[in-house]
Amino acid sequence: MKFKLDDVDHKILDLLIDNSRIPFTDIAKKLLISAGTVHVRVKKMEDAGIIKGSSLALDYKKLGYTFIAYIGIFLEKTHLTNIVLDKLNSKQKTTLKKAINNLKKKISERKKET
Repeated sequence: MKFKLDDVDHKILDLLIDNSRIPFTDIAKKLLISAGTVHVRVKKMEDAGIIKGSSLALDYKKLGYTFIAYIGIFLEKTHLTNIVLDKLNSKQKTTLKKAINNLKKKISERKKET
């Protein structure tokens, strides 16, 4: 199904591109339309796959992080996946060494149980 955007849709998208967190009421005021209209149009664009989501940009230095590391974890046994994910999600801020040691300990404990 092809979705055709009109001028209002384009204006809504322009405002969302500038600030993805802008309230629909603010968009409505700027475009002189109702907030309900904005909501319906955004929903239609989401359903059509035109809007795929929004993102959040953080200043990691201000949060106290001195670097960011992307780590790949390859598991020999997939049944350990939930343990690893739970352990990683349980801490908001942790050091890599501590996270790895905790994971090794949990995996070792799990192996002993089986």
